[in-house]
Amino acid sequence: MSLFPFTGNSTYQVGDMKVTTPTPGVFPTNYAAVPGVSTDQNYPLPVRQVVTHYFSGVDVPLASTDYLSARLGPGYPDPYASGTDQYGIPNALNARRTALLNAAARISLAQTDATATLGNEFDVRVEAVALTGHRFPAGFSQERTTYIQLSVTDDNGVLLYQSGYVVDKPHPDTGETSPDGNIDDEDIEHIHAVVNAGMHTATYATGAANNGHTNTIFEAGPDDGPDARLYVGAPEGLVLFRNELTHIFMPGDSLGRNDANGNPIVVTKPHYEETFSAAFASTVDNFRSLQPLVPRTFSYAVQLPTQEELNEMGMTLKGPLHVHAQINYEHFPPLFLRFLTRTTGPNGPAGHDLHLVNESTIDTFLKNLKAIATDDFTVNLEQ
Repeated sequence: MSLFPFTGNSTYQVGDMKVTTPTPGVFPTNYAAVPGVSTDQNYPLPVRQVVTHYFSGVDVPLASTDYLSARLGPGYPDPYASGTDQYGIPNALNARRTALLNAAARISLAQTDATATLGNEFDVRVEAVALTGHRFPAGFSQERTTYIQLSVTDDNGVLLYQSGYVVDKPHPDTGETSPDGNIDDEDIEHIHAVVNAGMHTATYATGAANNGHTNTIFEAGPDDGPDARLYVGAPEGLVLFRNELTHIFMPGDSLGRNDANGNPIVVTKPHYEETFSAAFASTVDNFRSLQPLVPRTFSYAVQLPTQEELNEMGMTLKGPLHVHAQINYEHFPPLFLRFLTRTTGPNGPAGHDLHLVNESTIDTFLKNLKAIATDDFTVNLEQ
């Protein structure tokens, strides 16, 4: 409730990281009443700290300002309003939440190998730290996912490695039949999910194809990495910061779906699976999210081609190599919003369209944030 993050910057030592971030605990000052008007006999009033009551979060509405005003009243503030208040704080919710997230974490590539050689691996090391008062991100993964986007290029811009990327693709299940040129409505390629949204039945009945749903398919995508990268530091895969809703299946439990032969899948040992619905979750795994003020280092083993391989492709690499890392923030992952589109649409459990979210809503109003923290590093290339 202070001026944070709209203050001057300060530099702090956090573990082995030196970070620069807006200074917390700075408050504006003002009178509690009007001097000479609100007191008897013109009694002097002291100037004291003023606390703000914006309570800005990490989300912006997935609706137009006109719609919000019609539903919530004409005084509902425009999330994208211009200008600032008397203390210099933006009037717009979007501006406030962007500034908050830009101050939420820092990353550093300083531990990356300084030299790389053709035909060999070199290690990119990304150190990340949360500067929040709680784990980052908070909430659960269906609402909030944060990840590292990493690229390695040569001096001519030839892409040698990437992780945390998005691909423009169609979404026919919600009416987008071809790529639309918009990548803000795309998920990172770490997981593919086909979740039965359920359908209306005259008598309410839970379960897939009834008035509820189960996870039909959870499949690792091409940019996913084994959990070992997080638990034992395996240098591969995607770095995700998230809190996963997890359902624990015990021996003898059915997964709610069939194998290739049409037989129900029954687990013979404990099985853990991320779920889309809190009602299905047995626990929340927050190991992936960042603990506040505790830096963590993530390694990427980048394999460079040999000179012979480059010759076969008719290519040359020009040094130095350029490593770029940034943290991207999804306050509503598109994967989850498209699940909500199906669940609350005309074919969902309610039996009619609830008009909550659709593909147009996602394309128009989803405002995920890129590059809330960035760093760059140069690697000498030895032939």
